[in-house]
Amino acid sequence: MSNRKLTILAVTAAVMVVLVVLTSHLDNPKPTMSGRNVNLVQGFDTSKIATIILKSKDEETKITQGESGKYVVANKDNYPALINEINGLVAQILDIKTVELITSDAKNHSDLGVAEDNAQYIVKFLDKAGDPIEGFGGIVVSESDPEKQGVYIRLLGKDDVYLVDGSPWPKMGALDYIDKRLTTVDKEKIQNVKVAYADGGYTIKKDDSANVVLENPVPEGKKIKGTEYKNVFNALESLQFTDVMPVSKAGDLDFGITYVCLLEDSTEYTLKIAKKDDKTYVTADADFKGEQSVKVKTDGSESEEELKAKEAKLLAVEATKKFHNAHTGWVYEIASWKAEDLTKKFEDIIEDQEKPKEEAKPAPAAEKADSGKVADPNQVQGG
Repeated sequence: MSNRKLTILAVTAAVMVVLVVLTSHLDNPKPTMSGRNVNLVQGFDTSKIATIILKSKDEETKITQGESGKYVVANKDNYPALINEINGLVAQILDIKTVELITSDAKNHSDLGVAEDNAQYIVKFLDKAGDPIEGFGGIVVSESDPEKQGVYIRLLGKDDVYLVDGSPWPKMGALDYIDKRLTTVDKEKIQNVKVAYADGGYTIKKDDSANVVLENPVPEGKKIKGTEYKNVFNALESLQFTDVMPVSKAGDLDFGITYVCLLEDSTEYTLKIAKKDDKTYVTADADFKGEQSVKVKTDGSESEEELKAKEAKLLAVEATKKFHNAHTGWVYEIASWKAEDLTKKFEDIIEDQEKPKEEAKPAPAAEKADSGKVADPNQVQGG
């Protein structure tokens, strides 16, 4: 056989191999990657995120980017969102690794629990136009499969469904993306606390020996009730809220109780408190009660201690302004157990003194003599 014929046969054989491969793919299309230990998301431009929608079977949360570029929780009346929690959500999703490609057929989505109407939860990332971000519109996650010990997951707009080892549970609630800390106060720095209400009030303070004492005189026959007053004194040490709404939605709430806490650095926190049904609501504000101006000598004659004191004062002034700006216009719901410490009346922190026990009176001499006699067992008693 000539070299020319051999060449023709070789080319023909190569073409046939290509045709066989193409035909097999057309007849039975298969994914080009196994899906094992591969990042579900290969990366996307996070700067395009304008809206995040978190949808579970119980709740839907919407986080949007305002004109200032800061994110807010839309379904909490645009209360500021925590950027670190948003970053954590994105990082968690980018870190998802697949175990196995289960299907590429959309007809299987419902059975696997990754259809939009039966998923365990859905996370959507939208751009400023409200469209899914190119290359990553979000994820759809099923409930856990106990047999596979994982969940099924797919990218929004894609048909491929993967098994993911374990269960990636991003935070889905609106309050998960809000800083719920209202106050964080060092109780050692509290100078005094004043509680006022319609028919009274009282003051708790630190004396010259730094002991926490009740300033109001205790009525005769009464005493301070355990450590109840200290719980009132330390109530702002760590105060968190459980829900938030704008003042415009406060309706007919009567903020008839005032709680004022003054710190040693002249920072003063004021809470206005209202009760309705079984819930307690507060408004919160802060002010700096001392002289706010600070002057530093230009000759460098001030000691390091003096300069640190002035710096601390500037920081305190700035902190009160920041607190005022952050919380003005908002009403917060707080837990009932914390509300008890903030709303105790004077009669709640005092109680009756214990009356001295009466001593047993000595028995009369005749009774003592009779009690010493031994009864005659043969004596018949009766009438």
